[in-house]
Amino acid sequence: MYAFSPLPPQRNGLADYIVEYLGPLARDFDLHLVAESGTTAAVQAHFDDFYRGKSPFSVISESMFAARQPDPGARMLYNLGNNGDCGYMLDYLHRYPGVVMLHDVSLFYLHQIMLQSQRANGLMGSWIEDEGFTVPDYFLHPDGSLARSPGLLYQECLMVRRVVASASSLIVHSRYAKQRVLGAMHGAMHPVELQAKVALIPHFVLPPSAPAATQEAATLARYRLRSTDYVLVCPGFLTGNKMLY
Repeated sequence: MYAFSPLPPQRNGLADYIVEYLGPLARDFDLHLVAESGTTAAVQAHFDDFYRGKSPFSVISESMFAARQPDPGARMLYNLGNNGDCGYMLDYLHRYPGVVMLHDVSLFYLHQIMLQSQRANGLMGSWIEDEGFTVPDYFLHPDGSLARSPGLLYQECLMVRRVVASASSLIVHSRYAKQRVLGAMHGAMHPVELQAKVALIPHFVLPPSAPAATQEAATLARYRLRSTDYVLVCPGFLTGNKMLY
């Protein structure tokens, strides 16, 4: 049996849901979890840790699944909801019919996401082709598939390429950002010239200063906290459809 679903460590209720079924399914079937491209290693590591290296099922990539088909004896299971993490399985669902656990009768959000992705990828993918852009190896997964959709690839490469080409110098704040910039400029500038143009300067962090006792008391009172309470500070945004672990 091949099972398609959001999978741990994705922070997704559907991933939590399918985990409850995996043990019983593995007792009755030769079970293979088909992880979304780019997540296979993380999913495998999660279950290796959970089962201490003795998982009763295997985790395979989309490319591995495609290499095994058509398999006349294969059974398919799809754990589908109105959720963007389910987008990868839609094409398989129609090509390889099977059992679908449908969690939402309305799939409007998923439909919107797929349409937007289709439009962006179709449009920006053609722009990438027109530019004759060669994708560097580290923008690909080990199986050769794109690590970014054509839409994101265009935004991260060709749009950034124009920005870098126009800038006299460029500052980024992480090694990750620098790698993406270097990838976007692959083949467009001499490597030495490019390295000289991009500066990695981490975000600064000011040393903490002890607040005055009156300020501390006022802050605790404002948020109805005790001096012994632990406070978790989350910089950025929390959205209503994400669970904070």
